[in-house]
Amino acid sequence: MYLPFVGIAMMLVWGIPLLFTNGNIRTKVLLPAGIIAVVILAVLTWRQCNYWKNSITLFSHTLQVTNNNHLVHHLVGVELQKNNDFARAIAHYDEAIRLNPDSPHYYSDRAESYIETGQVSRAMDDYEKAIRLRPDEGQFYTNRGNAYAKLGQYKLAMDDYNEAIRISPDLAELYYNRGTMYAEFGQHLHAIEDFNKAISLAPDFVDAYYNKGTIYAKLGQYQPAIEDFNKAIKLKPDYVSAYHSRAVAHLFQGNSKDGCKDAQRLCEWGNCQLLEFATVKGYCR
Repeated sequence: MYLPFVGIAMMLVWGIPLLFTNGNIRTKVLLPAGIIAVVILAVLTWRQCNYWKNSITLFSHTLQVTNNNHLVHHLVGVELQKNNDFARAIAHYDEAIRLNPDSPHYYSDRAESYIETGQVSRAMDDYEKAIRLRPDEGQFYTNRGNAYAKLGQYKLAMDDYNEAIRISPDLAELYYNRGTMYAEFGQHLHAIEDFNKAISLAPDFVDAYYNKGTIYAKLGQYQPAIEDFNKAIKLKPDYVSAYHSRAVAHLFQGNSKDGCKDAQRLCEWGNCQLLEFATVKGYCR
């Protein structure tokens, strides 16, 4: 409403004085009334600004002035979850689900907090409910797959990733997740294929470049590994892990100049272990 009110405010400011032709009335009535109005609005604005301190404060205030607002309970839960306050997040998800038990996203988000608090069976029940409510939503299979991966149940995670890709074959994240799982299994070629697919769908997928580079490095293919690390660093110039991996790849390739350069960069950022090791080995001076 901010912009629409500009025109109305201009009409009031320039229009109201025209209704009072007497100069004394303007001075004795309109001026004090205007000052009082500005002071009241300033106080109300200062009070309102306090609610905009952060998302949790804003949404909590919204809950105080509205009734049965399942959407805001969900938003508060999401923000609390981001701040690792999982117990309070679950409480708000509970209320959101009580008010609107047919929203699959509420169950899926609550499941993530359950996983973080070790309540695995409850988390899986929530993922099941989310999928049952919307079986054609690939993201829910992905979320459950991520949960299985955290629990070390890689076969179940892979099944969910495959189903997610079947439903949503154009989402780069799904191929990245499955590629990561293939890498856990040691199926490097399948992993590289999935990372390449993720990159083709999202050319700025920096982690896909980095993970693909690490696989090439494991296979002893240092040049393609370095090329992937280069792309990751170009997209994210402060990618510390990519600098470290590229330095190692250069050193194994016999390129001490570039390897030491990366190691020195890491040392400038406070991580001197690789530089010290390379110096002891005689790679760097």
